[in-house]
Amino acid sequence: GVQTCALPICNVLISWTGTMFEYLMPMLWMRAYPETLLENSMGGAVASQRLVVQKLGIPWGISEGACKERNEAGHYEYHAFGVRALAAKPDMPKRLVITPYAAFLALNVDPVNSARNLREMERLKWVGPLGFYESADYGRPKRGEKPCFEIVRSWMAHHQAMSLLDRKSVV
Repeated sequence: GVQTCALPICNVLISWTGTMFEYLMPMLWMRAYPETLLENSMGGAVASQRLVVQKLGIPWGISEGACKERNEAGHYEYHAFGVRALAAKPDMPKRLVITPYAAFLALNVDPVNSARNLREMERLKWVGPLGFYESADYGRPKRGEKPCFEIVRSWMAHHQAMSLLDRKSVV
């Protein structure tokens, strides 16, 4: 349903987990019409992402992705990490994981801030020989402490593909 959340964003549709993927992936194949609830929700999701991490001074891009935790086989665990104020699902993992592909998805919604965000990720060395890494896992940042991250050094084909699909804007 539609909800005005605790963040200063109005008329944003609530998604299952509040991930950038849920709000912006459909735009890769569907047209977004100006001044509609869907377009407002996309912009609200991007603005919410920026507000959530702004006080931490870190890049934004909260979405589905791999985190630094590994399973018994040694593979990175994969979860939906979203903005809780936009999520209908109450039992999401309580870690902050930033995915570069989410910033790429936001290029059509907020090109200037998305490009700045991607350049900051690059400055922080979130890029490897095959492009941006899967994610940066900040764990559970504590108030008053400088957040530290661990790079999840993998690449997921579907996240790389979403980053490469046709864009109106380029970095």
